[in-house]
Amino acid sequence: RNSLSEKDREYMNQVLEKLPEDSRIVIYLHYWRDIEFKDIAEVLGTKLSEVEFIHNVTLRLLSKVFRQKLNVTKCQLMEVAA
Repeated sequence: RNSLSEKDREYMNQVLEKLPEDSRIVIYLHYWRDIEFKDIAEVLGTKLSEVEFIHNVTLRLLSKVFRQKLNVTKCQLMEVAA
C-alpha cells in the first residue's frame, strides 16, 4: 500500500481535531509548518522539554490509533503529516 485513501486521510484529520489544543498545536506547527521544537516552545511560552514531551506522547497515541484502525505504517503517517 503506497498511499492512504481519501477516507483514511479524512479519518486521520478527525482524530487530529479531537486532540487537546496543545497537542494539535505542536503537531501542526512541527509537521505542517516545519517549525523546530525550540521555536514552538517560544510560541507557547513553555520549556523545550515540555514541547518534546507533548510531541512524543501525542505521536505515540496517534501511531497506536492509526495503526490499529487503518493498518498504516509509520512512513504513511509521516506522509500525511508532511
